[in-house]
Amino acid sequence: MKFRQFAFALLLASQPFVSNMAHAADKAVVTPTATEAPVANQNSAGKLNINTASAEQFMALKGIGKKKAEAIISWRTEHGGFTSVAQLAEVNGISERFVTEHQAELSLN
Repeated sequence: MKFRQFAFALLLASQPFVSNMAHAADKAVVTPTATEAPVANQNSAGKLNINTASAEQFMALKGIGKKKAEAIISWRTEHGGFTSVAQLAEVNGISERFVTEHQAELSLN
């Protein structure tokens, strides 16, 4: 009988802690993963800014690996940035087809 009373008292005593843990989970902060583009490199429509995106952000696009991402950044640095999304096709290894297929995901600002 004493065990039951002890277990019940323990259950009642732990209730405030369990309740606080549930409230803390409701207030959890969600941070972006490494593959998610920061807000600074996306416009209001969620498009990737090709003039500011990092290699990791380019690699999140289907068909872009590390070498192509680095080539895009090198071209951007050498030419002072892109003046149009279509200009992305001037990068070695990036086809016009790729630009056309991903145009909805890309922007200049």
